[in-house]
Amino acid sequence: MTDKINHADSKRAEDAIRSFPDHIVFVDENGDNVTFYVIEQTRMSGMDYLLVTDQKDGDGECWIMKDVSTPESPESAYEFVEDDVELDAVFRIFEELMSDSGIDITN
Repeated sequence: MTDKINHADSKRAEDAIRSFPDHIVFVDENGDNVTFYVIEQTRMSGMDYLLVTDQKDGDGECWIMKDVSTPESPESAYEFVEDDVELDAVFRIFEELMSDSGIDITN
């Protein structure tokens, strides 16, 4: 599921990034590095989720990723959320969090 993000004010988007990393480098199936910028994070049912976008500033596509690393892992490992029920539940949380920041996301 690819969602659209509309940064009503890119300064607000930057302010929304708090204690989590500002970007993640993801290695795609071809071995290429792809950078995603973290907009928001949340925790649901003991899992950590990130709302990420492909654009540092302005409008862009957004995706939801979850941390699948174990507590013993020295680094976090993220994967795209693909389960429709899980994706819809987490999307609703991010939609509410982002509307509080003045940023609209749509699917």
